[in-house]
Amino acid sequence: MFDVKKLFCTVFIVLIFILLSQSSFAYNQRLDLNLGNTSGIDSILPPPGLYLSNYIANYSANDFKNEKGNNLKLPGGDDPDLNAVIYAPQIIYVHNNKIFDNYSIGFQFMPTVLQSYNLDSDVLSANSATLGDMNFGPWIGRTENFGNNFRLNWIVEFDTYFPTGNHDKDDDLNPGNDFWTFEPWVSLSLQMPYGFTLGTRQMVTYNTEGSDSDIQPGIAYHTNYSLWKSLKPIAPSLQIGIVGYYLDQLEEDELNGEDQENSEEKVSAIGPALSWRAPSGTTVRLKAYFEDNVENRPEGQKILLRIIQKLW
Repeated sequence: MFDVKKLFCTVFIVLIFILLSQSSFAYNQRLDLNLGNTSGIDSILPPPGLYLSNYIANYSANDFKNEKGNNLKLPGGDDPDLNAVIYAPQIIYVHNNKIFDNYSIGFQFMPTVLQSYNLDSDVLSANSATLGDMNFGPWIGRTENFGNNFRLNWIVEFDTYFPTGNHDKDDDLNPGNDFWTFEPWVSLSLQMPYGFTLGTRQMVTYNTEGSDSDIQPGIAYHTNYSLWKSLKPIAPSLQIGIVGYYLDQLEEDELNGEDQENSEEKVSAIGPALSWRAPSGTTVRLKAYFEDNVENRPEGQKILLRIIQKLW
């Protein structure tokens, strides 16, 4: 049954994080790409029902990298300093009936992404609006039992990002985009003996041409990965982990149909993580990422808090 108190507490925590944080981030690839938001462990499906998943991220960077991975040289020796806060509420539905040979189905819906920017630069500009894009995706998944305490969980989903957010082609950083994005992905998690879980999410991103900017970001591959260890029997509800992500743009951007040389983006990151399941069933995950091997993007640090609770 819908618990108003739980929902109120979640919204209250989210607002506190937004108020205490400073603002934002981006380049030609979408700002709301799933870089480390999930980590493969999410393919272990919860019981049927409707869930609210809150993502709260703080991203900071004071290095902007060029196509060779060196610091970007801007006019007048400008040295940008970027700080961003991002909040994304996500609805996840797990259907109570299975199809075919015991396959689970459902969908996820992200009505909007709220992003706020604090950019210290005399050359680059940031859009002061906060409304990001909408995202929707149906999924299908299943658990395969291999015996000897080995279980493989998998989900296949096809996401569509709608250009519903705020975008101004004259700004370098925007919370919304002026193009559509289509992203198929597969998430896998292997549960193993002694409380270990190995997870990954593999994604391919295709973008259309921007309606205002006339820029079409190239096709990109990105992946999240993780290794978790349960602390049973000391703390049965707690897991510690190592998490990371990797982005590699496979094609150059296009401007008015012309390839933009050396425009491919790249980034990798790794860091520690904690996951805790409260007695009420609410799951809290905290992750920290430290970026490296960056090209054509800012290089910084990301702290991500995710709160998942069942609505009914």
